[in-house]
Amino acid sequence: MRASEQRWKRRADALLGAAAAAILLAMMLLTVVDVIGRYGFNRPVRGAFEVTELMLVVLIFAGLPLVSFSEEHAVMDFID
Repeated sequence: MRASEQRWKRRADALLGAAAAAILLAMMLLTVVDVIGRYGFNRPVRGAFEVTELMLVVLIFAGLPLVSFSEEHAVMDFID
């Protein structure tokens, strides 16, 4: 593999990893704010569940290339 390809791969890996981490943090913060608002103030965040679902989809599709690049797929054996 050439140096330019390795550099591109490292940049893509860092960008996708940062995006996945930021989305996961946003999901956690939105859920915490929603729970505190719901049970503490009886005022939940409107659409928090739907936004969390959409962020989960983006998180999964940001993480798939990371797994493919590093070849760390989860493998399950049902029959040995």
